Amino acid sequence: MNRQLTFRAAALLHALLAFFFCFTAVTPHAAEQAKPPRIFAKAATDSPKVRGIIIKYREGTTLTKSLSSQYAGQNAAGLGFTKASEAANRQGISLAFEKSLATGGHLLRQSVALKPAQLRQMIQEIARDPAVEYVEPDGIRRPMGIPNDAYFLSQWHLQNVTGGINMPGAWDFANGSGVRVAVVDSGVSYHPDLTPNVIGGYDFISDPWMANDGNGRDADPSDPGDAVSAVDSYWECGDDYVEYPSTWHGTHVAGTVGAVTNNGVGVSGVAFGAKVVPIRVLGRCGGQVSDIAEAVIWAAGGSVAGVPANPYPAKVINVSLGGRDVCSATEQSAIDTVRGLGAVVVVSAGNDSDNTAYHSPAGCNGVITVAATTSSGAKASFSNFGSAVGLAAPGASILSTYNYGYWSPGLADYGYLGGTSMAAPHVSGVAALLLQLNPGFTPDQVAARLKLGSTPFAGACAACGAGILNAYGALVPPTFAAGTVFRFYNLNTGMHLFTGTTVERDAILGSLPAYQYERAAFKVQPSAGSGSLPVYRFRNVTNGAYFFTISEAEKNQVLGTPWYVLEGVAWWARSPASPGLGTIPLHRFRHLATGSHFYSYSAEEVASILTNLSQVYVYEGVAFYVWPL
Repeated sequence: MNRQLTFRAAALLHALLAFFFCFTAVTPHAAEQAKPPRIFAKAATDSPKVRGIIIKYREGTTLTKSLSSQYAGQNAAGLGFTKASEAANRQGISLAFEKSLATGGHLLRQSVALKPAQLRQMIQEIARDPAVEYVEPDGIRRPMGIPNDAYFLSQWHLQNVTGGINMPGAWDFANGSGVRVAVVDSGVSYHPDLTPNVIGGYDFISDPWMANDGNGRDADPSDPGDAVSAVDSYWECGDDYVEYPSTWHGTHVAGTVGAVTNNGVGVSGVAFGAKVVPIRVLGRCGGQVSDIAEAVIWAAGGSVAGVPANPYPAKVINVSLGGRDVCSATEQSAIDTVRGLGAVVVVSAGNDSDNTAYHSPAGCNGVITVAATTSSGAKASFSNFGSAVGLAAPGASILSTYNYGYWSPGLADYGYLGGTSMAAPHVSGVAALLLQLNPGFTPDQVAARLKLGSTPFAGACAACGAGILNAYGALVPPTFAAGTVFRFYNLNTGMHLFTGTTVERDAILGSLPAYQYERAAFKVQPSAGSGSLPVYRFRNVTNGAYFFTISEAEKNQVLGTPWYVLEGVAWWARSPASPGLGTIPLHRFRHLATGSHFYSYSAEEVASILTNLSQVYVYEGVAFYVWPL
């Protein structure tokens, strides 16, 4: 190990920064991981040549049936593909029959691969034939899930493994193209594996000393470094006499979102087709709420006095920072403004192994708060938790773009960091992919899809949200049979909510993070019939608890109490008097202290309550019968 590398590794290992912005120890693991080379090559970008076309003819016309394989290689014109062959001849090529497909189409090979414009012309001409149902190129599909970046395999967090976010599958659908992600952070340093995907930005730090660039706010979002001497850490930051090297925090976060991908070197970004808008708010000692609030508004295209309009407003805003404090009115106002502009705000939960209720902006309303997990699929020891957390993402040993400099910017580099700051940009990147496919999604719809598609925790992660971010699951959400009922658990009240409608499910997922998603529970009938009876849902206006009954007599009795409101028929199920074939019982318990009711469809859960919580819950029998998933 050379002297320079030894010095840097020792210095970075002392950077145990949990102050203000959310990340833990800088751990480049220089002795354990080979240092990535500082050679940046350009990968080939030529599109693969299309050599065949697929034609399917309408029923009742010629060539609607398969042709024998004995005709493979023969000129298509002689087999009845007359108009297609004429269109090919006009492009200077011929077509040969190769085979009939199981889909009902026929594969024809071109004698010479056409240029894209010529291929489009030929296909458009063939498509004008009324006998043709469709004609299309026999296109090439490449495994987008395996980028050629040299250190992609070191990015465990992007893989389809325990704790990873399953990016390979998602990249087959989207890469964030056309979407902008603002990274409200410490700015970015130059990096060949990131800078090509960076656009616009601004420096919002008002205090010149904190900015460390000789002035206050300006149009340069580059990171000059945020290192603090031992003396300054005491007198300026209020810490002990500890020297902190520059963190290059924003460069690392931005790289997770949008590092250049498939260029043969370095790392891969979650949304490598998106553009990163760097907005600098963190400098020496951190950043001020006033600067951060205005930066977030500007990021979404809002107006800020004295600052030029943002020419590149973002639909996703990543805020990997925080402090131990309740959400301030200033921060909440900024978030409300941004949501009104249609932008998604993703924030880190914090690194104090504490409840997010005591941290901001993690505890603000309307944001997607992200906890951190490890490669085991369990909560990272440092990660905050609580009812404000929407979901979790990898936040331990995250490899991304970095900088070699100690005090000021040096050579472009790569490094491992850990913290909820590293977890949040994974979510921001996948949000960009979602918005590429669904540009009209509201912030709540984005949040709902991220949570719905998440992966259950493989290890312990209490109050960490709906699950671990799953990029593929967000883009291709799980499907559920008609009549599926979903169960939520309210972390604040300890009460459960069942819903049988996807509209209500997604509304809860999007805007009520206190209700932790416990996933699909059982099936019911969404409408009347087959011997089922209506199940009525009541809400207790005093404590928010829900009550379900299939009994008309019980319904009328509850209607006479002033603290219950009838919300209507939730679904249809079978009466305990006539359960029917293939059903399972939904058991009802009453909490002695609150009078609220708990429902369980799990025999194991029922047995556990009867054995361990008999002094807390009273068993009231079977409420009604439902169907298992």
